[in-house]
Amino acid sequence: MSGIPDDVLSQGDEATQEWVKEQLDATGGNASGTRVFNAAKCGAGILQAIGSNIFAAAKIWKVKKAIDKLGGIKKVVQKIRGKKKKGKKFKDAIREVFEHAGGGIGGIAVGFFGVDNVQKNCW
Repeated sequence: MSGIPDDVLSQGDEATQEWVKEQLDATGGNASGTRVFNAAKCGAGILQAIGSNIFAAAKIWKVKKAIDKLGGIKKVVQKIRGKKKKGKKFKDAIREVFEHAGGGIGGIAVGFFGVDNVQKNCW
């Protein structure tokens, strides 16, 4: 998600969906696998979540900015994993981490990261 260029997001939903489709085509759309972290499959899973749910470019942009505000994707992943180790449910962990970015973004982030292919390949 952080790889989606801001200029693509600023062009709106159609341009964003086209960019996502191009990226999925480039990965063969393969986002299946075990629950072991795989960067390529994780990225493909996130792209599939964005593409299949047809999220508005504005929501994608908000999540992207929240990731930046939280210190980048590596820190976000570490924070979510930390909450999971403390017994939080996956979606609750996502929501809590992203709520720290402000703007009520937690629910939107759950929509992106709470889907099965993302859970299988990113956590």
